[in-house]
Amino acid sequence: MPSYVMTQKPAKDTIKRLIFSEISSTSLWASDNLSQCPVDQWTAITADSQIRGQGQQGSQWDAVKGQSLLLTLVSPVIAWRAVSLFPRQMQAALAIVHYMQAQDVPCELKWPNDVMRQGLKMGGMLSQATWRGHACTRWTFSLGINVSQAPKTWACMGEAHEVGKVTEALIPLLVEALTQPLPQHEWVTYQGHLMGWGQWLQWRDIEQDVLVIAKPLQLDAMGRLQVTTKDGQCQWLQPKQWEWLGEIQP
Repeated sequence: MPSYVMTQKPAKDTIKRLIFSEISSTSLWASDNLSQCPVDQWTAITADSQIRGQGQQGSQWDAVKGQSLLLTLVSPVIAWRAVSLFPRQMQAALAIVHYMQAQDVPCELKWPNDVMRQGLKMGGMLSQATWRGHACTRWTFSLGINVSQAPKTWACMGEAHEVGKVTEALIPLLVEALTQPLPQHEWVTYQGHLMGWGQWLQWRDIEQDVLVIAKPLQLDAMGRLQVTTKDGQCQWLQPKQWEWLGEIQP
């Protein structure tokens, strides 16, 4: 069973806190127990460790026990359109980048949902929606960040950083970001933090299992990425349709 505490965010409402020592995953718990999340306020679910951490489209999230931020935020009852969901994730991603910069932890974003440091994955994001007709009525945003330690081949913020302090700082920052309208210029800001933006990159078309050289051009409100290939063809990519392999070496 989780423990329950309340914490203030820099706004009028409060955030309900559900804190676990160990859990299957914060995102799975949120999905299975949505009725325990208040309809009129945000809920923050955290854990010291999780058994089945989830990434995008069923991938696995690995973390060192007690050394990582494991968080899922659940919205109150809302009525968001589909075109507003990816911009919400953009807002959250920018809040993470700005927080890391303030902590002297330089990082970049990798489309569609990774937080990178020095070319290695430091964190990941996952968003899920509950629908009624054409409206999203509840939305969850999950975040994993390696804070003081990381699995092999992954990155972390650094040994000087503490999970508790990072958690308590990021929760209100994220909720505040998610409840604000997205300024138009933030699209440009977000793209500026994306690895490889405007550069020729090597990709693997997952379905066709072939290598492709392509350059990112723009994003749309659904989170799709438009790329152009060397022969001048443009294509819109869904998240995880292509796998980014890296930059083309000069």
